[in-house]
Amino acid sequence: MKTQSVKGHVAKHRATSADSSVFSPRDVFSPARGWLSASLATAILFLGLAAAATTARIVYRTYSPTIVMDQWGVVDDLMRAGGDFLPISTLWAQQNEHRIVVGRLACLADLHFFGGRNVSLLVEIFLVQVVSAILFLWMFHHFRKATIAASEECPICLLGSTG
Repeated sequence: MKTQSVKGHVAKHRATSADSSVFSPRDVFSPARGWLSASLATAILFLGLAAAATTARIVYRTYSPTIVMDQWGVVDDLMRAGGDFLPISTLWAQQNEHRIVVGRLACLADLHFFGGRNVSLLVEIFLVQVVSAILFLWMFHHFRKATIAASEECPICLLGSTG
């Protein structure tokens, strides 16, 4: 079976849409689709906010300033190095199948500047999540315009779209 190119499909769609006998499902479902999209977007927003609030409450209630798990490895490495700084080879050392340079640097900063109480690590994790959410919202806003323009041209074209 021979596949038709997107440009050829758009050209065919434009040629047939000039004919008044062509019926588009968008004509019937447009108001319902807008209401449904807005409702789902609102529900997803509220569920996301509820998840963030619940997570913040759990983190607050279960906070412990005790050094845990992988942080003991950083403390051990600091003791072996005999100072406040770790060599790059130690920072880059493999742990299981991972290299956790950023995590080790964050743990070192927490130990050195904040006394190893883990508060800075929890704030850093929260900030990474906020930055990720902002980036996601920006991408949605930026790329939504292109998606809407493409769907107005030809809704079927979105099915074969790869970019």
